[in-house]
Amino acid sequence: MATAIIQSVRELQRDERDERDERRLVRLVFGNAVSLWLTAPHVIVVRQRGAPAFRSMLATEARPGVSLRTLHSELRVAQVEHDVLDTAAMEVQLVDTCGSFFVAKSNSESHSFVEVCGALAPLDGTS
Repeated sequence: MATAIIQSVRELQRDERDERDERRLVRLVFGNAVSLWLTAPHVIVVRQRGAPAFRSMLATEARPGVSLRTLHSELRVAQVEHDVLDTAAMEVQLVDTCGSFFVAKSNSESHSFVEVCGALAPLDGTS
């Protein structure tokens, strides 16, 4: 797995976001009570139950039973919640916009970091 190089990180306030997409959030809840909020159009790396390979998909398309790749294994999604919240979001721009990196909530253990993709990651390929 290649190292992602971060170009910039910034907090987007509500008035800086696209009103149609960035306020729509998806909460992925894993079986071990760990959860992660992502913007709905964010690209994540998942493996469908029984599938041999991981592939990319929009966070809004995730369903219970898919697994997300972690640093050392994978986490199975137990529940998916969709919401519209008036909240800021973090934007991480990579030098390679097709690259990926691992994210988690603050104070999370290393097994809770899941792989997410850059803005231009292909949605139909496997990884």
